[in-house]
Amino acid sequence: MSNELGPEERERRAQLVARTRTIIMQALDVKAVDADVLHLSYCDFYIQVAFSLAHPLMAFVLIRPLSRSVTVEDYKTINELNLESVLGSHSVDAGGNCFFYRTAHWLETELTAARLLEILNRCVDEANRAYRKLVDGE
Repeated sequence: MSNELGPEERERRAQLVARTRTIIMQALDVKAVDADVLHLSYCDFYIQVAFSLAHPLMAFVLIRPLSRSVTVEDYKTINELNLESVLGSHSVDAGGNCFFYRTAHWLETELTAARLLEILNRCVDEANRAYRKLVDGE
């Protein structure tokens, strides 16, 4: 089986990604846009939304600063969180003292604003749960 996409499928995927980008820009307060990534703030997170035309995928990276330095215990907590998480992956950056949550979603069908917000809010819920565990030990 070949992984080559025909021109119709490439165009369909490109249009799906373009429409999804438009929905995000209409539904959320996007701060900056470049060729591949939308940048926004939402529910106390800085969020990057990236797209892959070939798959097609939409990836969210939710970033939130920590008010303290990253510790060895934080890495253990992150490992536990990743063992439990089915939606995405968690990480911390010791250099920037930040927490990251990353998740990817297939774009096989049209996405509505309501469905986008449902997906994003579930991501925020998961990221908040992990962030609280890091910060408060909850």
